[in-house]
Amino acid sequence: MNDSVSAIRIRALSIEAGQAVNAPSQSQGAEVVPSEKRFDAFLDRAVQGARSLTFSAHAQNRLVGRGIELTDVDKAKLGQGLERANAKGARDALLVMNGKGFIANVKSRTVLTALDMTELNSKVVTNIDSAVFL
Repeated sequence: MNDSVSAIRIRALSIEAGQAVNAPSQSQGAEVVPSEKRFDAFLDRAVQGARSLTFSAHAQNRLVGRGIELTDVDKAKLGQGLERANAKGARDALLVMNGKGFIANVKSRTVLTALDMTELNSKVVTNIDSAVFL
């Protein structure tokens, strides 16, 4: 048992009373990490990616085919709608905004298809568990 304990080496740091504790300087062997490789930068990118709204290939085709154009403000509203749906435990939601409908997977934040007003008035929407009116 003593052999295994002696194999573990712990670097001790002695601090005298009243002495400030500083991080090791570069000359003491501390590695300088570029800002893009720092954990906080990575976390910010991951959170931004998780919060971003994506459109499936099918949804992109529907947007083009139906002449639906979305501004950045529209996309932000859709994202807010997904956050509201997520807060209520929704899985797949119909988001209705300005006479257009968008079916989206809440967890992946992916718009799966887009509907215009004529389709909203004449079709039955299936495979959703919630609706959000924006």
